[in-house]
Amino acid sequence: MNEIISTEAVNTLVSSGAFGYLGKKVLGATLENIGKDIANLYEKGRDKIVEKASKKIKNLDDGQQVNLRIARDVFYNGSFSDDEICAEYFGGILASSRSEDGKNDTSIFYLDIIKSLSSFELRLHYIIYQTLNKMLTNNYYGSNNINVGLESDVTSKVIYFNIVEIIEIIKLNDISALLHILVSKKLVNSFETNIYTLKSDPTKIIYYLKLTPTPIGIQLFAIANNKNFREFPNDGWLGFEGIELPNHYTTNIALWDNISK
Repeated sequence: MNEIISTEAVNTLVSSGAFGYLGKKVLGATLENIGKDIANLYEKGRDKIVEKASKKIKNLDDGQQVNLRIARDVFYNGSFSDDEICAEYFGGILASSRSEDGKNDTSIFYLDIIKSLSSFELRLHYIIYQTLNKMLTNNYYGSNNINVGLESDVTSKVIYFNIVEIIEIIKLNDISALLHILVSKKLVNSFETNIYTLKSDPTKIIYYLKLTPTPIGIQLFAIANNKNFREFPNDGWLGFEGIELPNHYTTNIALWDNISK
């Protein structure tokens, strides 16, 4: 595939107009390297996305091709990030758009969602749905009999997290701000943060996050894995290499007394 942004194009962009004049004054000789640096960043990000996509494809020699519309947006928007979680999501949607004739653009809706989310929001989405996948496949809810396409079925599943642990993983204190974004994108149905006092030791409290998932949240997660979302409740997905997950989660707030000992 031809590169979407050439070094020459970037050099022209950073040396033109007001930036060209002021850039020379402010940056001096450094300006000459900016275009090359941006192009190198793009190439590095592009290659990482392709690498992630290749790991999500069962047979690379199947003769299928990526949808051009999706490929353009994936590389144009995803290649300027070196964050692993971004590469995983963009790589997943690239892999999921492959078909025999290259006309499968059904993932474009989800690509728009990925493009609109920060790396922090993508990481939180990943944490939520990788954890939910573990909980369902390990019968945390007593049964994994759930219709993942039915809103009422999915939103009835409650997940509790230790919010301090989530903050440590995300490396951002204002988790609520991220969750409001996920709710606005219908990737989370509802959430609340509060304090739970351990009955086993009333001197100890846990700051918790309670939330409920959505079908669209599951579908986006499935696309990021290049999986069929219908398999989500029954198939334990391995998760993304190197992306940290929480150790503490439950379906019932009272169970914190057990998992916190």
